[in-house]
Amino acid sequence: MNTKIILSVAIGGYLLFLLFYFLLSWADHKKEGRRYDFLTDFPFEFGSISRFSGIAAKTCLSLSCAFAVLGCLLLTFAPGSGSLFGLSIFMAVFAFLSSAAVVSVTIVPAFMFRGHLISAVVFFVAQIMVDVTSAIILLNVYSTLHEPLYLLLLAIAHVVLAIGKASILLNPKLSRWTELSAYMEEDGSISTKRPRPFPLAFSEWLCFFLSIPTSVLVPVGLYLISVAL
Repeated sequence: MNTKIILSVAIGGYLLFLLFYFLLSWADHKKEGRRYDFLTDFPFEFGSISRFSGIAAKTCLSLSCAFAVLGCLLLTFAPGSGSLFGLSIFMAVFAFLSSAAVVSVTIVPAFMFRGHLISAVVFFVAQIMVDVTSAIILLNVYSTLHEPLYLLLLAIAHVVLAIGKASILLNPKLSRWTELSAYMEEDGSISTKRPRPFPLAFSEWLCFFLSIPTSVLVPVGLYLISVAL
């Protein structure tokens, strides 16, 4: 199959269903009449799975992730991929784990500590590994061909993304993510609320948004490799 078609389908499907996810989640959230804050609110609070629009949003997110996984498999459709075939499958496995984890993060509530934290950690680690594996593939081809330069630039971009995601995972504030801020009401009573930003919620959204350029750059890089080979 033409790799250009796979590239178009993977990126187009990913971005289209991702857009639907945000639109449907936002519409569902507006029904509650409450302002959503990406710095303090969790992804699972962005669209409820108890209403049709919320369920449709999660479905669109799942489909978007499926196209992201397809993008990691682009080289398997290209003749002459050779030793890169195994690395592509390896990267696709991490992309699948990332996809399953991010969908879980948007469904499993934070008060289910064990399940939610496992999903978040798997999401962070899998995303890092997708970037690292993609960088290895790009550098492998660049070191062999010594051209074109844009393969090296794409590899550097993936390394930067991997470092950014790793810094999120290693943030010491994540160990104290359950801590709330206390403040005094006018009547003298003490109330608590989430600090802004709320470490875990903000970290999940930050990694989610960093996963978007990764999901676009991976198929672009693999397509350019298929052309260069």
